Amino acid sequence: MKNTIGLFIIFFLLNAGSCDPDGHSTITAVNKSPDSVIFAIISGYGGDTNKINLGGVITPPEGKYIWKIRGSYEDEITEKNPFEFYVVNPHKYNQPGVFYPRDSMYVKNEILKKYTLTLRDLDSANWKITYTGK
Repeated sequence: MKNTIGLFIIFFLLNAGSCDPDGHSTITAVNKSPDSVIFAIISGYGGDTNKINLGGVITPPEGKYIWKIRGSYEDEITEKNPFEFYVVNPHKYNQPGVFYPRDSMYVKNEILKKYTLTLRDLDSANWKITYTGK
């Protein structure tokens, strides 16, 4: 009986220390504007940094979009590599899955706002960014 209790305590202590990775694995964007928007990030085509596509999902008013990764954003975001995303009008949005030259991004999409966020910015916002439409 003592061995069973001892094993249970050891198992509990080992699991308690490994449940969540250190840091944040999600960033939440909330749409507080009166219109539906797309919260989008740039994806590249293979190794070609000139071929891009903005990928995202239509988010209605009062809706939210969550970016989730394995690990933590603290390991991914640096001063030279901030977290960037765009708020795009869903009525003028690039065709999903079709890649185009980077310099035509503003031709293919109506960008309503661009966010470039450092770890300090995300910490200050409690990892939740609110878009108000202004």
